[in-house]
Amino acid sequence: MLHALSGPIDRSENHTEMHSSYSSVYRLAAVATVTAVLHGTGCSDRTLDTAETVASDTMSPGETTGMTGPDGADNEESESSDNGSGSGDGDGDGDGSEPIPPECQDLPIADPEMPVAPDDKAFQFEGFDRHGETFNIASLCGAPFMILLSWTWCGPCNELGAALLPDGAWESVAEPCRSDTDAIRAQLETGELEFVEVLMEDDVGQHPTVETLESWYEAFPNEHMILIGDPTPDGEASPLDPLIVTDGCSGAIPCTAYVDQDYFFRAIDHPCEVFATYLE
Repeated sequence: MLHALSGPIDRSENHTEMHSSYSSVYRLAAVATVTAVLHGTGCSDRTLDTAETVASDTMSPGETTGMTGPDGADNEESESSDNGSGSGDGDGDGDGSEPIPPECQDLPIADPEMPVAPDDKAFQFEGFDRHGETFNIASLCGAPFMILLSWTWCGPCNELGAALLPDGAWESVAEPCRSDTDAIRAQLETGELEFVEVLMEDDVGQHPTVETLESWYEAFPNEHMILIGDPTPDGEASPLDPLIVTDGCSGAIPCTAYVDQDYFFRAIDHPCEVFATYLE
């Protein structure tokens, strides 16, 4: 896994084989000082290196917890609109996204070589929804929102997807994270908080397609979240990789960023830590 911004996350053919080692749902078997391990969240070598873990519900590429993977069909990606704003809001109801507010139209475009950190101004990033429409996260400028980066083969990502559904619960994490997740879910349902989930890889480590998003939505049909895919071609560095390699996420997925109403990153870390920061 990546621990520096010197190169892209390994999305080569060999990376697919590596998923066999890491794509299990990890359960904590020993007390660890690293927060991500304490909460049992994170698909990375950091989880394996910092505590003795027990792999249960072992999965190989193409299998996930609670969902059926896409058929691998290659889809043509939607082109971005000329003004940089998205034309779909991620929920697939055809109502389109709001234009990017004037104060955020000049924000930099996300770049794989642009380091980011808490208290930095957030960037623009455009993905596609499960109907092939585009969505730019900058259209949310002016209201607090979170960005959740997920891989479909990642067990904790599947668990969190289920936990954020109405009446969901994140049973495998310790308190206070379990209660914080409940509080976040409640704010999603009232519209107090926006939440964008970005699928970055499918079950075999390739970039997601419309079918990937559709399969995920069928497994976790959350109308209160905006679901988009990362359009980065296979083998290339994603513009979102700089979030994953921050000190907080340390190369682990799920990685979460909290963007405040002024469009600054206020926390970039594993979900439990970001939820706690937002709720303070």
